[in-house]
Amino acid sequence: MDSLLNLRFPGKVTTINSGASGQCSRYGVQNLRTRVLDQLPDAVFIEFAINDDASQLNLSLDSARINLNTMIDSIVFYRPNCQIILQTMNPTTATNRDSLEYYYQMYRDVAAERHLLLVDNYLKWKPVFDNDRPLFLSLVPDGLHPNSEGSRQITTPTIMDALEPTNDTTGIESGSRLALPILQSFPNPFHAAVKINTPPFFYSERGKWSLKIYNSSGRMVADLSSKIVRSHLVEWTPRDLPTGIYFIRCMSSNDFRAYTTSTGTIIRQ
Repeated sequence: MDSLLNLRFPGKVTTINSGASGQCSRYGVQNLRTRVLDQLPDAVFIEFAINDDASQLNLSLDSARINLNTMIDSIVFYRPNCQIILQTMNPTTATNRDSLEYYYQMYRDVAAERHLLLVDNYLKWKPVFDNDRPLFLSLVPDGLHPNSEGSRQITTPTIMDALEPTNDTTGIESGSRLALPILQSFPNPFHAAVKINTPPFFYSERGKWSLKIYNSSGRMVADLSSKIVRSHLVEWTPRDLPTGIYFIRCMSSNDFRAYTTSTGTIIRQ
């Protein structure tokens, strides 16, 4: 993987493996700051589903979803221009993971809801698992972890294919992160209502953009995406929220490939 990434993006890629053997998303939440955010990443791959389903770890599907969204929210808050990439992995013969497809589907759902790139390795592995079990076991000898040949034949090509930019007609280059202007708001500071001044291409490509507000703890407090209409101004009238600093984040996604962000800061008095 490292060699292929450096061939495609020469001199621009440093990979860090922040995972730990046998751990679930509970570990990911607890160690996100020290093992991920402190490394100041430009992109983060997340995949805990295959261990979240392990019966001995006692993590429900709902808890796994909460943990995944907590990690995403934290990355969005502390590294707003970081690209977040979710993954599924291979099927398994392990008897202690009997709901794995539901956990993988949850990753697909969260990727779609939050407009994130998804690398769906499971879809590539499943035909091998179903139709050629001896081949599957030669690539996944313990029934759970792909060996180097399994990674070379299936997982790595699937990841590299997902990172390929796609063609689009939005006027925004797919697969790239553009330097968008900082979002301007007025009045700022504000008391009852604030208007967010969005660039014109927000409303020309309405279905591809999201506009969300986060508090200083990184929790999303408002989703204004439905207000992106043919106007430069999006009004936010918060209720039952304390005074303080809030962060605006817009994100674009085209077929989960293009990923573009712009941010702003507002103060409520």
